[in-house]
Amino acid sequence: MSAVPSAPSAAFLPIDRDGTLLLLVPVTPAETNLPCLTPKERLQMATFTSPRRCDEWSTWRSALRRYHNPQATIAYDACGAPQLIGEALHLSVSHAGGMAAILLAPRRCAIDIERTGRNFGRVAKRFLAPDEAMLPEHDHPLFLPLMWCAKEALYKLAGLPGASLRDDLRITATDLTNGRMSGTIPSPEAPAAVCLHTFAWGDTVGVWTTE
Repeated sequence: MSAVPSAPSAAFLPIDRDGTLLLLVPVTPAETNLPCLTPKERLQMATFTSPRRCDEWSTWRSALRRYHNPQATIAYDACGAPQLIGEALHLSVSHAGGMAAILLAPRRCAIDIERTGRNFGRVAKRFLAPDEAMLPEHDHPLFLPLMWCAKEALYKLAGLPGASLRDDLRITATDLTNGRMSGTIPSPEAPAAVCLHTFAWGDTVGVWTTE
């Protein structure tokens, strides 16, 4: 792959905490991301039937190589999650509503983002248990989108295909003022506690966590 060209003007939010790096970038047309893709990736993208998928798929790869490592090699694990080959860092990716998020961390990690305008109330009963729906901050304007993101982040971290967002992956406490949530994921002996971090960027919100 040739040298990565300079990045276009874009909203860019780095958050560096204990070696963890979060990148937020707008999704850009696939043709503008081609210089950052390998020949194999270009061939793979040519098989996609959805232009939106092409844009999102190529954008996060482009951002990863522009801002992290121009020669980054990307593969997928048995659960279909992206991973970096030949690097000590772990990787998680999410995209929604024209934005893409890339999380890099020294431990297994997970991230999910959403746009606040989505109607989460319509599907709340599918991903929230009754006690979760009545947590003390349930009337916070970002409660539902952040709860959705938290459940998705827990799902990615658990790596258990078929796990129920509502029943298996639980949110036990929220402190949205300070950008914190607590949750659990299934484990062989007892549910494992997970600390989650929330953030907002314009009308995009998200939750990230590390193992």
